Amino acid sequence: MFEKLTDGIKYRNMLNSLLDDVILSSGFMQEITPKSLGNGVTAATIVNYDTKEIKIFVDKGKLKIACKGEFVLLTVALFHELRHAYQYKEMLLNTASVEILCSHLASSDNRDYYLQNYKYDLAEIDAERFGVIHAYDYLRKIYPDKESFELVLEYLHSKKEKRDTLYLLINVDSISNEDSLRKAFDEVYEKAKCQEYSLLDVSYLIRRTKDPAAQYIVEHDHEDIYYRFLDMKNKLERDKIYTAVYIHEHPEYKYLIENNSNIDILELEKLLADS
Repeated sequence: MFEKLTDGIKYRNMLNSLLDDVILSSGFMQEITPKSLGNGVTAATIVNYDTKEIKIFVDKGKLKIACKGEFVLLTVALFHELRHAYQYKEMLLNTASVEILCSHLASSDNRDYYLQNYKYDLAEIDAERFGVIHAYDYLRKIYPDKESFELVLEYLHSKKEKRDTLYLLINVDSISNEDSLRKAFDEVYEKAKCQEYSLLDVSYLIRRTKDPAAQYIVEHDHEDIYYRFLDMKNKLERDKIYTAVYIHEHPEYKYLIENNSNIDILELEKLLADS
């Protein structure tokens, strides 16, 4: 169990300093909200593709610390959201990897797809990796190295014990030092990128869910896209098709994919436009 704190005020002050260090100094707009963000969420990052503003929202009502473990959890959460902010910034600058770009755009206006594929979501895995590693670095400024790593391990094991969706793929038991920590996240990132889907998954998606991208492809009779959809081998390929559908329906955001590394997405979108 996590150690109980004897000086809650001290840790709340440390968390407020972390907010300043992590969010304000990053150049992203900070908005503290007294209202719940919902579903137990402590912080969230929002991007507006029209105004190109990126904001990190923090639920002030949840910044209450009863134990050291909660301080670690909040530290990871803030760095996790900071990584999302950087992801969005890279997207706006056309420097994001195709995996991160498609991960975000594929689930835009498609909450069901995001929730159904959360444990394979490359943007979320990338953000959690960043959150855990940078939280560890931050904790080392406060605690000895050994204690800092033990706190991170406790965090990882608590997530696994709660069967947090993102941690179902991560081999937490293999983590014993910083190198193995990075390796575990790198391995799950590659595994998620290559996650294969069966035709049964695709058929279920089309017939049984309200997935708007799948429905759009079927209802608009885009034959070439439809057969590519059925032929999809992994999560990234599915994300690319969903991204093309999203951009086709929101042409004002086409600037997000106008990069040579995204040529296959542009070709998919052109197929939709020409159909």
